[in-house]
Amino acid sequence: MKGSHIANTIGKSMRAERKLPKTVLFLLSFLGVFLLSPPARSQAQPRVDTLKSTKFERKLQSKQEHTLLDARTPAEFAKGHIAGAVNINVKDSTFSAQIKTLDKSKPVYVYCRSGVRSAKAAEVLKNEGFAQIYNLKGGIQAWTKKGLPVSDSTNVSKNDKK
Repeated sequence: MKGSHIANTIGKSMRAERKLPKTVLFLLSFLGVFLLSPPARSQAQPRVDTLKSTKFERKLQSKQEHTLLDARTPAEFAKGHIAGAVNINVKDSTFSAQIKTLDKSKPVYVYCRSGVRSAKAAEVLKNEGFAQIYNLKGGIQAWTKKGLPVSDSTNVSKNDKK
């Protein structure tokens, strides 16, 4: 009896050793497939692209609907701005509340005088969930230096404060 009990125990042990490698192999295979699979693409992470004036203008000329945001003061805006721009002063305490009225599904093109304030505005837009944000490198100064058109009509403003 003792012999058969030992044989059964050895047999069970050998079967367990054969099963163990199969289980480990299965788990490693599963883990390998999981780790080597490309990550699931969720919604694109918001980012800010800074563009030179000529590329900024080309993108504005595309047929895609967009928002053009002038982040300067209303006084600066009145002196001249890119046609079609909406003026929301980044230094205004209500800037964050005002940009929430914009359509997040559309690309936003933002500029200021030299590019500093628009970079700040672009970061706020990014943090608010706007996915496509384009900042004009060098601001309207670079735009006019390239001889690109500026409008002085003041009927498109979201700010009353100076």
